[in-house]
Amino acid sequence: MTQNVDQIIQETMQSYYEYVVKIEGGCSYITNAFSTNEIEAGIQGIQALSEGLSWLIEAEKLMQIHSYQIQSPISEVIPLFEKINAALEAENFDELGTLVEMELRPLFKHAVDWKFIQKVS
Repeated sequence: MTQNVDQIIQETMQSYYEYVVKIEGGCSYITNAFSTNEIEAGIQGIQALSEGLSWLIEAEKLMQIHSYQIQSPISEVIPLFEKINAALEAENFDELGTLVEMELRPLFKHAVDWKFIQKVS
């Protein structure tokens, strides 16, 4: 059983690392979609990003249960997404693009450097 848990932990880390480095580019895609009036593409991008960020948050929580920590600004995403959702509901696509570009995207600028570290009890 331990081998299976270790394998799942390693696979989760790998998936996390592969996804988190794509977010900065995804933010640029979303911003570009809104700036070129491709509203549907921008909204779909926001939805996909929201699902991905939810997975990252859950992955970090689950990894923490198994004594792994990561220094990431993921916790800052939750209140930011409240603003993003409010702008989306108001159909304020200019504000939405600005929030994604100026507040969300910078959080992931150094994502390539994020690594899980096992805490020793």
